[in-house]
Amino acid sequence: MVARSCYIIISLILSSNCQNSNMTSVLDMVDEHHTTTKFVAVLFITVFLLYGIFSNLLMAITFCSRDNIYSPAFILISLQLIISSFGLFLPEIAIVLPELLRNNISEMHQTTWDMHVFLFLKPFSIFSSLHFTFLLTLNRFVTQISPKYNSFFESVKLYFLLSFVWLSIFAITALDFYYCTTRYHISNLRWERNCTKQSRESGNIFLSFRQTWIIFLPVAMFVMYIAIFYSIRRKRLSVSDINQIQEISRMHTRSVSSIANTGGYERIMLIQAAIICGALESTILVFNFLPLLVLKIFGQKAIIPLGIFINCYGISSRAALPTVYFIYNKQAHNIIKNFFLRLRLLIAIRKATTATSTNIAVS
Repeated sequence: MVARSCYIIISLILSSNCQNSNMTSVLDMVDEHHTTTKFVAVLFITVFLLYGIFSNLLMAITFCSRDNIYSPAFILISLQLIISSFGLFLPEIAIVLPELLRNNISEMHQTTWDMHVFLFLKPFSIFSSLHFTFLLTLNRFVTQISPKYNSFFESVKLYFLLSFVWLSIFAITALDFYYCTTRYHISNLRWERNCTKQSRESGNIFLSFRQTWIIFLPVAMFVMYIAIFYSIRRKRLSVSDINQIQEISRMHTRSVSSIANTGGYERIMLIQAAIICGALESTILVFNFLPLLVLKIFGQKAIIPLGIFINCYGISSRAALPTVYFIYNKQAHNIIKNFFLRLRLLIAIRKATTATSTNIAVS
């Protein structure tokens, strides 16, 4: 939904590139002919960053409200995803935007210690988003398929599980940082990884493990969703059979209504989780297969718009969770409205108090 806006980028920037078909190099981003391209890149990336930041912040605000209907486990895991999203936003703010605003191409500053921190955050946020999306799916799977084990997510054990996941993410990212070098190349506006930092053989082994793990988790999530939807369908048929066989009484009507409402609530939650999982899987496809297809069709002139598109798509994928959350959760709208009303009232009270204090001091 949000990511659809990214498709506008390719047509906009391709047209600006076509105006200069005799350029010696399409990749010369410091060339004066690319002023429009750089402006469009900064504009789109900034807009998507602002949307991602504010949407995640608003969702975090609703999670802090007492009126939230979601389970503590769902909220806690979703908060980890929000943290992961900000882990992606920081490198975009600290590296990508400054690179676009520079007048000269130089990647030497990316070797400083502070840049190493942001370069470490890039794969760290990718792995954390992948792992916690899987954990969110696992939570829904246990709730639907094996409710007797759901107590695990309602106990202190969940905190130990979250700690273990964070440690495993840090370990995988440390290996990635050890074997591979990540750089943002302004020449094509893309993040590139080189896994020959130690040796080509060891780099290829780690790269194979990394790709296998990244593919395995979404496939496992897809299998769990198949089982979840089958379980929901079976429960709906069971409720329908009860309505047809048993006599309708007030008590029975309330019971069936409660089951139906619960089923509807669970379906909404599953739709949200499925879209989030789909956004994650599509991001993997966009990063790995889209460049090959686009460059084959459009050639070298598509490198720059492709880089901008991939950046924007990666950012928008981190806004998928709050976007879907606010679309399907009307109560979240009310929570946000009440929050801003209270904030507005608080500001008005403070202004009135300040004005009163000033008048008293003057008199």
